[in-house]
Amino acid sequence: MRKTDPNGTPSLYRLFVFALISFQYCTIASTEPIFIDVTESAGITFVHTDGRSGVRLFNEFLGSGGGFFDYDGDGDLDIYLVNGAVQTGGGQDQTPHNVLYRNNGDNTFTDVTDKAGVGSRAYGTGATVGDYDNDGDIDLYVTNFGEDQLYRNNGDSTFTDVTTHAQVNNPNWGTSCAFADVDNDGHLDLYVANYAAYAPENDIRCEERGVHVYCGPHAYPAVHDTFYKNNGDGTFTDMSVLYRPSDLMPQHGLGVTFGDYDADGDTDLYVAQRSGSELSVSKQRKRQFFGGCINFRRMLQ
Repeated sequence: MRKTDPNGTPSLYRLFVFALISFQYCTIASTEPIFIDVTESAGITFVHTDGRSGVRLFNEFLGSGGGFFDYDGDGDLDIYLVNGAVQTGGGQDQTPHNVLYRNNGDNTFTDVTDKAGVGSRAYGTGATVGDYDNDGDIDLYVTNFGEDQLYRNNGDSTFTDVTTHAQVNNPNWGTSCAFADVDNDGHLDLYVANYAAYAPENDIRCEERGVHVYCGPHAYPAVHDTFYKNNGDGTFTDMSVLYRPSDLMPQHGLGVTFGDYDADGDTDLYVAQRSGSELSVSKQRKRQFFGGCINFRRMLQ
């Protein structure tokens, strides 16, 4: 016998109406935007350039990075954006440079690049932040196509380029980077993912069906990544060879992050690479990273 409520309405009918209303509510809710573009109202006017030359230089296809960090310690997240550079001697009214926006605390930002001293005009590709000298202020490291840069936070809303003193210039084509205390000595070490051995003057012309195209990553040899150990005195030592497995082949590095994935108290390493669909995961053992590969195509089969 079909059940009814005290008003005589079948329970099954009431359940159907409830489900229909719920479905309509979810449908309406799902069409509402989760994010709203507030770039203009926030005062962000940054324009990225890849230095496009018209001759399809190999490094033009790889974009730049950026991120949030509280550079002035006022409790509000500021924005640092990395820019490319013109490589062929012209074509733009102004020289592109990296930009730092200070958060005003009222949903707007102010360009403080010149005052802060972090407006690098190198061909930038990525950035990371961390208090490498343990003075309580967040410092900034920028990877470039060319020598990288380390900016020490002076604690007064300005930075000083200490790349040469710290010995972390990394002459390779750095793409991504990350700070982490790998050896648990209380000082942040630095890992830089590198891409390829390439120079514009040695650019190779690649064609597909007679059309000039950007070359793929395998047109230029990959280079090993760089690992800098923090000496605790404001300088670093390149320990890449010691921390790298002897049989590890160089790959075209794109991204890097640290984390203790197996909860054993040691900092492990995850590197994204432009090598098919492979990503590398390195497990730390006795102050050395032992790598392995995960093939996503194999996992999905």
